[in-house]
Parts: sequence; C-alpha cells; structure tokens
Amino acid sequence: FPLDYPPHVLETTGYWLEVTPAAQEVLMQADQWRDSPNDYGPNWQEQRAKVRARDGYACTQCGTPEPEGRQHDVHHLTPFRTYGYIPGHNENYQLANRLSNLKLLCQRCHRRIEAGVRTRSGLDGLGYALGNLASLYLMCDRNDLGMAVVREEQLNAEAQRRKGAGEDSLNAEAQRRRDAEGEQHNAKMQRGKDAEGGWGGDDERRTTSDDLRNSQLAIRSSPRIYIFERIAAGLGFSQQLFERHAEMLAGAEEMIRGCGCRFGCPACVGPVLLNDGGDRPLLETKALALALLEVLRTGGVAKAHARPSGEVIFQRK
Repeated sequence: FPLDYPPHVLETTGYWLEVTPAAQEVLMQADQWRDSPNDYGPNWQEQRAKVRARDGYACTQCGTPEPEGRQHDVHHLTPFRTYGYIPGHNENYQLANRLSNLKLLCQRCHRRIEAGVRTRSGLDGLGYALGNLASLYLMCDRNDLGMAVVREEQLNAEAQRRKGAGEDSLNAEAQRRRDAEGEQHNAKMQRGKDAEGGWGGDDERRTTSDDLRNSQLAIRSSPRIYIFERIAAGLGFSQQLFERHAEMLAGAEEMIRGCGCRFGCPACVGPVLLNDGGDRPLLETKALALALLEVLRTGGVAKAHARPSGEVIFQRK
C-alpha cells in the first residue's frame, strides 16, 4: 500500500542560473537547444488516432484496454525531444511522429518505460557538471548541496496545480515576504546580467522547498539550474557560489572540453543514452552543454564544424 506521508518542507537558500529567452533563441538558431516544452507538431492528433486504432485501443505492453473516459498514452520509442523540433524552424516532428516510432501504452506502463529512458539535454549536462563542481569549489561535503533542473513545462504545471488547489492566496503573503528579502540580490543579479550582455542570469535568495521543483520561486518562464543547500537555513554556500558564478562557468567549460569522451560520460556531463546500435547517443549532451556554456559566457554560440568522422566540435568566434 502507498504510504501517505505529510510533505517535507526545507527552508534553505539556493543559487540559480537562468537561460533567458534571448539565449534560447540563439541556441535554436544554431540547432543546439533541446529544452523547450514539447510541441508534438501539427500532425500529432492525427497520428495519435492512427496509433490507437492500429494497436486495438489496448496497451501494447500489458494488454489493458482503454478505460471508459480516458484514452491510453501514445509513447515515442525514440524520445520526441531528441529530434530537435522547433516550430517555425524545422519540420522534424514528421520523423518523430512516424507510426513506427509510436505505440500505445496504459498510464502505468508508460510511467515505467519513461523512467528507464532518461535522455540528458544540454541543460541537464551543465547542471550535472555544475553540481559536481560546486562542492569542489566550496570544499564542502557533496551531500551538503542539491541540484535541480527545472523546465518551463514543470513551472507551468506547478502554477496550474497551485491555482487549482487555491494555494496562491494562502501563500501570497509569504511570497511577498520572500520577494522583499530577495530584492537586494535581484539588483545584484541585474548588474551581473548587464555586465555579461544579458544572456544568462544567476541569483541567490531565500527559498522554500524539498528539492526546489515545487518552489514558489521556481515559477518562472525560463528554465533554470538550481544548486541549493540541503541544510536548513543554509550555511552561506549559495552566496559563495553566486560570487563565483563566472569562475564556475569557466571551470565547467574547461572540465567538459578537457574530458576525453566523445558524447558525454559520468566524468563531465553525466551518462548518456545510446541508440539501439550503441554507436550514437540519442542526444549529444556534451556538444549541447558546450553550446549552452558558450552562450551564457559570451552571448554567442560557436559555429559547429564537422570532422571527417562526423564528430562535431565547437570553436570560439
């Protein structure tokens, strides 16, 4: 039986890095951004209906028929995000939504399969690298810090959940108080953005959450990487990370570029998921993370050059 424990709330501090819409646009133009909310393309509903009919309106894993009032999920065998579809920029949704890449699953089987297919984007890779570097820069225990990547769809879903639960009015006063506490840090963040050309942001302020995914402060329109303190009230680590923001990004780039792996590994951006042939990753996490770092550090993205082997490298402008 599932255990219904009360929610755990940790009052702590956190440092975060934001990928602004301007930075996302630069990466989209270079085809190096895979963290936009999934838009499955204009043919999705048509393809979805075809898959349901083809699979007999039953889960292809366990055989459970669709219950009354709810349709089963249509699952992408190769994750949709890996195709890099960007509305108005390309038509990659056609490859992602081909019938051979889709199958019908019940909600339970879908959750189980999705848990085993973990693609790591550039945002994930950079978060992994920064999370590992942070404890080294601070000379603290790795367990003193936590890292979370929060995307736009998660923020929107949380905002809708809070609205439906009526939590907005209950938490309004607490939110105003936390916002007031963070004003001086916001001013410092803006000065940092101006100095860096306005492409990336970072901040350190008081927040409330178990892992920051459901934080009031996490409800923003741009995806973020959070590094937060696991110790109640914090020990000042977040402020130190904020002050060493530029050094952290430079260190992450040096570590990732200097790693001898081709696509990514646990020593730099984390383990990557390979295709069925085992010779190519579903997402080139290392290249995506380097492109993201290029934008955050310089405001521009390096051009991609193809070597004879097909390997993509990045060079500064």
